[in-house]
Amino acid sequence: MIEVEHDDRLLVFPDIYEENIRNLIIEIGMVFMEEIPEIRESVTLRSDTLNTDLGITKGFIKKYLAKNKCPNENKKDNKISKFLMRFKTFFENELPNKGYLKDEFIGYDNWDGGRCYLNIDYDYQYKLHSGVEYKECTTIDEIKMFIKLAFEYWIKNDKRYDFTKDVNKILGELRLPYSLQKGKIIKKEYKTTNKNEKIINYKMFEEKIQHAQEMILSPKRLDKKCALDLIIDSLLYIISIQEGEGMLDKYSNASKKVSNDVNGKAYSVVKNEIKEWMKISNEYFDIRHNEYLNNAKEKREALTDPMFIEYLYNRVYALLHILKLKQ
Repeated sequence: MIEVEHDDRLLVFPDIYEENIRNLIIEIGMVFMEEIPEIRESVTLRSDTLNTDLGITKGFIKKYLAKNKCPNENKKDNKISKFLMRFKTFFENELPNKGYLKDEFIGYDNWDGGRCYLNIDYDYQYKLHSGVEYKECTTIDEIKMFIKLAFEYWIKNDKRYDFTKDVNKILGELRLPYSLQKGKIIKKEYKTTNKNEKIINYKMFEEKIQHAQEMILSPKRLDKKCALDLIIDSLLYIISIQEGEGMLDKYSNASKKVSNDVNGKAYSVVKNEIKEWMKISNEYFDIRHNEYLNNAKEKREALTDPMFIEYLYNRVYALLHILKLKQ
């Protein structure tokens, strides 16, 4: 019997399917071998590693597409459109019957056994509380404003928590990198008061980070693993553009942008963290390399715990973020 991970389930196949799966991996590998040279070394095709090989192949292809394809704006916009449609339907049809809204915003129709309906003059509410005219929500910024007004002025105080849970459930199901916190839609990224607006290199850097931010929210372990791969690739890119002949020089110059005092603790912390991540990604785990042994002939451990993957992701994201701000 062999096992293959699929949509967070473990599918078990009889041995007669082993050859078919082996052929499938070979076929995928051959198609992408020129574009993704790492596949040649990573797919060992031993019968006891089919599950690993299939996951590796899938991960490499996802990573390749994320790196090399133009950003799929239609896909992103489609997620926003789906959220707007679901939220509007929820707000106007479900909310009146949930008891979340203040009484003055609920109407009641006695026909057909009686029903509650939404009774909010959006234009008046917008002018009253924001000084602008109401406009149908079509962007994430417009929905942010709508939800902020709803949370502050239309939802009962004791129902704000329930409203927040319902909105976050919709955001989570659509895998959008946002959450409702204390009445505001917040993007799920590194929290800082410093504006992160500098574009260093969209294709090689910013786009990878955007893909990683979406994929880390996936419930699938392999997607989280791919997010970690992408965020580490982004870290390596920002290190690679530093001045210096060798990698140690680049580590030092990146650290100097955080602190010019090479004898200080801040410089030491950043430089040591960069070195540590090189070990983590190249020697400790199967992040950037999928061979079973590292250069020191020590076994690389497979990342199988989604929560630990998230921990590594958030840790390296913090290092990446300060290097980007200081660049």
